[in-house]
Amino acid sequence: MSTAISLTLRALLRGAADRIRGGALAARYGGLTPPAQALLVAGTPAELALLVVPTDADIEAAASDLRFFLAAIEGWSDVDAERLVLSFPSPEVDPYRGPAPHLEVASARARTLYALAALRPRAVVASAAALLPRLPAPDDIARLGVELAPGVELSPFELADRLAEGGYTREEPVDQHGEFSVRGGIVDVFPAGEAQPIRIEFVGDLVESLRRYDPATQRSVAPLDRALLVPLREPAWTEAAGRPATLADYVARASGASK
Repeated sequence: MSTAISLTLRALLRGAADRIRGGALAARYGGLTPPAQALLVAGTPAELALLVVPTDADIEAAASDLRFFLAAIEGWSDVDAERLVLSFPSPEVDPYRGPAPHLEVASARARTLYALAALRPRAVVASAAALLPRLPAPDDIARLGVELAPGVELSPFELADRLAEGGYTREEPVDQHGEFSVRGGIVDVFPAGEAQPIRIEFVGDLVESLRRYDPATQRSVAPLDRALLVPLREPAWTEAAGRPATLADYVARASGASK
């Protein structure tokens, strides 16, 4: 797509969004195609939008459409679009019994719940089935994530405890998604969705440096200014903690936090 066409398309989409936000279109709609639904959501004047699709199989296409329209309207980068438009599939299993959801499903759910509990996403695409299961309390998800940067004070052993409680498995060496290790003042972790694992070096309880490394050679590749580590899975069900929340509670919390 040429720059001129891209700019023209962006202008058209922003014009459509202005009409939606200005109330020029009817408040209720019917018979819209999935891309038209995504454009409607992108143009809706809401700080946080929840788009519910019929099945888990519909989530990826809807999220892609929504990222495209919001990126064009808001001027986002692809990285921003991936960070601010999240998916929330159903667990596909009974959350109170085994087996656990597939890693990809579990990590997508945990990432979205953490973002709703502690960050500010712009939109979430969920399947109808994902609205039904009860969820851990938002505070239980929020405390498992951590943003690291040089100079942050955090014990490597406390970080290891958070990673383990968030569903990561302790392995040596770390070369697969969902693994972590602790060797003295060095913590390696391979977050889901990342192309390469991250090595965090501590001096006492202070983060000294962060860098990506090649899992095949274990050699450093590039330094990082910061890293956000989010839970890999929802906290395991316990009778004491229970599952007191719903997705609506998370959306309400995120909407309130963004005001």
